[in-house]
Amino acid sequence: MVNKRRKIFDKLKKIGKKEESSPKPKEKIYYSGLTLFLLFALIQVGWSVLMNFSKAVAFNGKISDLERLKNMTATRNEQLKNEIKAYSQISKLEGIARNSLKMASEDEVLILINEQPAAENTDPKRGN
Repeated sequence: MVNKRRKIFDKLKKIGKKEESSPKPKEKIYYSGLTLFLLFALIQVGWSVLMNFSKAVAFNGKISDLERLKNMTATRNEQLKNEIKAYSQISKLEGIARNSLKMASEDEVLILINEQPAAENTDPKRGN
């Protein structure tokens, strides 16, 4: 009798295992949907990481360009400050006015001599 009971319990256990191991159609659909959702989420995360990495690389390039431009601007500013200091003296301003702007002081007379280009003197059509 004990053996019969054991055999019956063993058969019931086997039947229970068979039912537990094979999923029902609703469960298959649920697990398939869940798997697709998780795959989609994984793809989204991967795409986000890729885009953020590419933006970080682009921004680092822009930062280096801006730092280089800032250094060039600072150097140019120093040059301009030095030029302002050099031209703030009256003797320097007079030299610029005389040489570049063709100006003279009040008690001077300015005489300009224009030279003809050498190409006009040797023109065979004019007979010079």
